[in-house]
Amino acid sequence: DTIFHRGRVAKFMYVLQAGDYRLNFPSLIRRGCPTPSNHRMQEIVISEPEWLSEICLYTKLVHQSSLQSNSFGDAFTLSCEGLLHYVNTSPRCVNSVYRYAQAF
Repeated sequence: DTIFHRGRVAKFMYVLQAGDYRLNFPSLIRRGCPTPSNHRMQEIVISEPEWLSEICLYTKLVHQSSLQSNSFGDAFTLSCEGLLHYVNTSPRCVNSVYRYAQAF
C-alpha cells in the first residue's frame, strides 16, 4: 500500500512503529529548487521506528518522496489540527513543542 505520494500535499506527520517500508526520493534535492520529474530516484528501506513529514505540522509542504509499505505494520498519523487539539488540552505539550521548534 502507498502511504503518501511524491507531488501531493502533506497532511500528516507519520510515525512508523513496526513493519517494513520503502521510501523513494529524488537523488538530488536542494533547498529552494523544484525537483524535476526526470531525476533518478533512490530508495531506502525503513524497518526501524521512524517519523516522517513532521514539518507539515508547522507549514505547507508537498511531498518530494513516496512511501510504501512492504509488509503489515503499525503506523500512526498526526495532523496539524490534532497537534493543536492536544496542545490545547494538555498544557505540558506546549513546552515540548516549544523545545522542538527551538531545536530546529
